Amino acid sequence: MLYKSRLDDIFFSGEGWSYAREFFTSRVFGYLYRLSHKFGRPLPHRVASLRDIYRFAASMYKPTVCPGSLVIFRSMTRGALDGSDELLGWGGQAAAGIEVQDIPGRHRDITHEPNVQVLAEKLRLCLDRVQDLAPHD
Repeated sequence: MLYKSRLDDIFFSGEGWSYAREFFTSRVFGYLYRLSHKFGRPLPHRVASLRDIYRFAASMYKPTVCPGSLVIFRSMTRGALDGSDELLGWGGQAAAGIEVQDIPGRHRDITHEPNVQVLAEKLRLCLDRVQDLAPHD
């Protein structure tokens, strides 16, 4: 799914070259970070920006099953290369189940107007629900 999404971004977003450059830079730094960690070496001084820190964290991340439940906020408009996995790769990652909240638009659009209003409302309802379940003093 991840690679299909990246191909979609490269070939159909209109920003193919910049996306491809960023993708390959990220991969190279990921390998560099893992090698540094494996041999007990300090991280390269290049780790300075938030993007570089993200790259390092992503290269080291090993997913584990969450003991609780989780909510996926998923874009409703999906490209042909997005695949058919309704849980977007999250299946089996939450012991207590997965809830899906659909948001209008494409993945890149859900944090922009007017879709962000729908996202905010659904997120607020989820947070309120959790707050209601929390023990009160």
